[in-house]
Amino acid sequence: MKALTIGSATIDRFVITNSNVKIEDEANSSLTLTANGEKVGVDKVEIRTGGGATNSAVAFKKLGIKTSCFCQVGSDSDGEKVIKELKEYGIDTAAISKSEEHQTGSSFIISSNGKHLIFVARNANSHINENQIPLATIKESSFLYITSLGDSSSNLMLPILKCAKENNIKVAFNPGKSQLGKSQLEESQLRESQLSSENSLIQKALPMTTILILNFRESMILSKTLGCPPESRQLDEIETLKPLVKKVLETGVKLIVVTAGEKGVFIGESNSITHHQSLKGTFLNGTVVDTVGAGDSFGSVFSASIFKGLSSEKSAQRGLVSSRSVISQIGAKPGLLKEEKLEEEVARTLFQPCHQFFF
Repeated sequence: MKALTIGSATIDRFVITNSNVKIEDEANSSLTLTANGEKVGVDKVEIRTGGGATNSAVAFKKLGIKTSCFCQVGSDSDGEKVIKELKEYGIDTAAISKSEEHQTGSSFIISSNGKHLIFVARNANSHINENQIPLATIKESSFLYITSLGDSSSNLMLPILKCAKENNIKVAFNPGKSQLGKSQLEESQLRESQLSSENSLIQKALPMTTILILNFRESMILSKTLGCPPESRQLDEIETLKPLVKKVLETGVKLIVVTAGEKGVFIGESNSITHHQSLKGTFLNGTVVDTVGAGDSFGSVFSASIFKGLSSEKSAQRGLVSSRSVISQIGAKPGLLKEEKLEEEVARTLFQPCHQFFF
């Protein structure tokens, strides 16, 4: 089995503080960190590599899957760091492009009391051209794992998916974090959003997608895009997701995964939605350090397990255990587990019963 991951590569700079920095669970139209000129003490600063393409590549490699990565970095020291680390993991980096005009993507992550806020400079990630698509590598792959393709790079999505479809290659697609609404965006930005109603790319992509992976906020954006928003905001998660799940499955998608943080994971397939509760307690080092990378971890491990032929229930259990490990450490990669260790942790974990709802 061989995987190709597609998406972003970044250098993540974590600013970790237990000071009185409040990070809300819901997005607001404005952002206030603290008083102007105020100094806030930090406990530590850590630097890690990140980005959906590199995070998922390492996850697959640790599961024993031969893996290649397609992304773009700058011709700078950060880009060299990204490539060097991937090579150390044994990942094929031949498809990674280097931009002479744009810096490697970078993010600054304020992490406080288990929550985080991310400032992102996408840089080289937003400037990948269609002629850079590694068609030969796609054709050699067993499956693709496509993460967020921002700005002009989002135009690569359809050519990549068409190549995969023509060669009977399975695709897991995690479009990444979308903007929350028109009121918070310039019109030009909204048109470029992969889940925006102003852009039909996602609608064209769904029939060529095997597994669709979203977080709960993204699922609400896609509901509006597809014309199936929930009837009321007062509905529970299952009733809220039912119209979207039915619509997405009708396009030919085999599985739709919606992650919802502490509320767990919802998986739609055939004529049902199954709710898998999140894992509480028994973290590998006893605490939640930061949740950066939890989504990448669940999505990649779940998808790899499905493509290996495991059931959706077993795949969800493996994804949950992987995410639990990732959030016990700083960064998206250090907590990723090798296949043997993952199976050990799954075996020793007491999972709450999952609940299946038919429609």
